[in-house]
Amino acid sequence: ERKAILAKFAAQGFKKRAIVLMGKPSAEYKAKVQELIIADKRAKAAAQARRKAQEEERNRIVVEKRRKAEAAKKAKEAARKKEAGEEVDEDMAEDEVKEEDEKKDEVKEEEAPIELTEEEKSLSYRKMELPDLTDRALMSYASFSLPTKDEGFDDITYVWEGEAACDKLLKDWISEKKRTMRVEDLKPGEWFTTQYGEWKKKLSEWRKRCGMWKDPVRRKDLLEKKKEEMAKKEPKEEGDEGEAKAEEKEEAAPAPVAINMDDLDVFAVADIMDVGSGEPLFANFVYEDWALLQARYELHLVLHAFKKDLNDPDRPGFTEAHLSYYYDKYCKKHFDVKHFGVDTFAECVSEFLRDAVSIDESNGFLKPVLPEDTPIDDFVKLTEEQRRERERRIDAGDETAKLKFTRQQQPPKQPDKGAHSAQGKGKGKGR
Repeated sequence: ERKAILAKFAAQGFKKRAIVLMGKPSAEYKAKVQELIIADKRAKAAAQARRKAQEEERNRIVVEKRRKAEAAKKAKEAARKKEAGEEVDEDMAEDEVKEEDEKKDEVKEEEAPIELTEEEKSLSYRKMELPDLTDRALMSYASFSLPTKDEGFDDITYVWEGEAACDKLLKDWISEKKRTMRVEDLKPGEWFTTQYGEWKKKLSEWRKRCGMWKDPVRRKDLLEKKKEEMAKKEPKEEGDEGEAKAEEKEEAAPAPVAINMDDLDVFAVADIMDVGSGEPLFANFVYEDWALLQARYELHLVLHAFKKDLNDPDRPGFTEAHLSYYYDKYCKKHFDVKHFGVDTFAECVSEFLRDAVSIDESNGFLKPVLPEDTPIDDFVKLTEEQRRERERRIDAGDETAKLKFTRQQQPPKQPDKGAHSAQGKGKGKGR
């Protein structure tokens, strides 16, 4: 951009010079800054004093009007008593209507001298009400650079510190911005879209199977179906004798294998939809377990997708401050730690999600614990293992193991515009 602007001044006679002021400023500049800071403080103090004086004057006028009204009222009452021949306290009446000839000296608080604080004395730059750059301009901070002669400058002057020091300062500033600023133009890539679509499909299937298993009637149908499938897997014999044996086997088909779920190694399960007895691994999941499963996998997915889509080695993740923003950008829904009964994301990770998410202590970035190609079923196994551990703690009398999640309300459904239009067209017809 600078190169394009400088190209407009290619004619002879133009001296294209860049002046760089970065780093520790000169003593002269710092003195000027402090002079401006104290002048600003004095102007604010003077404005505040004027406002205070105006307020005091308004209060004085109100009090004076109230005093005069009260005095007039008492004088009128005294006159009425005189006419009626009643006794009047002359001294009191005179005191009430008497106006003061001299004003009492008001004791004013001695104003403290306006000076710079220790913090202000250490400042090298003023904090202005309006920033030097707008938020929109700062969005392109990653492309900020120092001027070079290749851009067309005839001369580059570094006033406060040398080029190497300024280059380091700029790189450090960009790194800090990458840590603290969110990426507004980031869009979910193909990898995330594919993985998230598969996830939603799987989650729907699991919840449906869980509901079927908890329903006694539908559970019976599932077990019958499994029984039939097991019978079909038996080797068939040809001929009439084979058909007769097949019928006998079908009638006496073995029941699904009975499995003690408490002794089952969840990580050894090959099919989470059927551990061998027809029962799904997630048969005992309740609302809280499904919520943790979703948070566990979706955060895993978002963190890996962010790294892929941004493709910036200096920014492999984001901080907790931007979690809600990126979660909404990718998953189109809000992430609130309060939903899990905790106050901070760090607590949420420590209590529930440490097997899927971690927080880098060096920079505060959130990091996925598991590789990006971790099978989706593994997240169900992690959730089931956590559920069992929680049940063991509750059975042992640990009341703190009980979950206290708040159910998230679904947004109200928008009315069907097509149906509404159809109703409008039919208005006035019929009976």
